[in-house]
Amino acid sequence: MLLQTMVELMGGRQVIKEPIGNSLDFMELCRCEQIPVDALRSIGRLMNFTNKQMSDMLGICERTLQRRFQAQGTLSNDEAEKTFHIAKVIARGMEVYGNLEDFSSFLHSASRALGERKPIELMCSSIGRDELLHHLGRIECIPSLYKPETSELPASWLPGYLE
Repeated sequence: MLLQTMVELMGGRQVIKEPIGNSLDFMELCRCEQIPVDALRSIGRLMNFTNKQMSDMLGICERTLQRRFQAQGTLSNDEAEKTFHIAKVIARGMEVYGNLEDFSSFLHSASRALGERKPIELMCSSIGRDELLHHLGRIECIPSLYKPETSELPASWLPGYLE
């Protein structure tokens, strides 16, 4: 289900022409540089990302991104893999939050658990994207960690952040 959502975020079958049954299929398309730049454009439109935000996420300058969009070509292997991981974080966020709007709001709000950073700031590195996926997993588990008698999360939930 997550992979299907990711493909839909990237423009669906209109953009990703080859069938994607698993992550390895996507890896092969990345390796062969067959992911159209429209996959990234679709994510940007859905999430209201600026060109600056998207270029930061890809680790390229904004002008290079604009040239990619104008040329209507394909993403490099590295850019396609980063696009895949960005889509993965967004798809996971939609699962946890239930919809795109609530997840988008989360992305732009500072989080105590992330050292008062806005989650969107972490989308610019693979380590940050991994941390966001872990953070989304913790958010999903809140009901089992919630202490109704104190209305607080246990301190052990966020070691190091509450000191």
